[in-house]
Amino acid sequence: MYVSVETLATVISFAGLLVALAGGFGWMIRRSDAQFRELGARIDAQSVRIDAQGARIEAQGIRLDERIDAQGIRHDAKFAQLEAKIEEQAARLDAKIGEQAARLDAKIDEQGRVLGSKLDVQTRELIEVKIAVARLEGPRPHIVPAR
Repeated sequence: MYVSVETLATVISFAGLLVALAGGFGWMIRRSDAQFRELGARIDAQSVRIDAQGARIEAQGIRLDERIDAQGIRHDAKFAQLEAKIEEQAARLDAKIGEQAARLDAKIDEQGRVLGSKLDVQTRELIEVKIAVARLEGPRPHIVPAR
């Protein structure tokens, strides 16, 4: 079999081109894989860092919840103390108001009795004055004489 030099050169060139393309494609695949691995490692490192920060934030949240709960317990205790003091003050004020009301009721009753007795005396004296005036004027004439 006889093959011309041009055909042989074309076939060898085509084969060389295919080998070059395959080598370039292989190099690109290796390069891409390396970049993907590098990117994966960076993402994993960022993920680990983010997880560590998330854990730290979670721990801070738990500590803050505990502090808030402790503050709530202290505030509840103080509120209970203040509520007890307010109730005690209210009871004392109610007692004082009750005493004052009782004293005022007693004074009003006493003044009512005094005024009632004075009114009875005045009423009797007025009746006596009316009787005295009626005696001075004498009886009314029943028939009026014509003039």
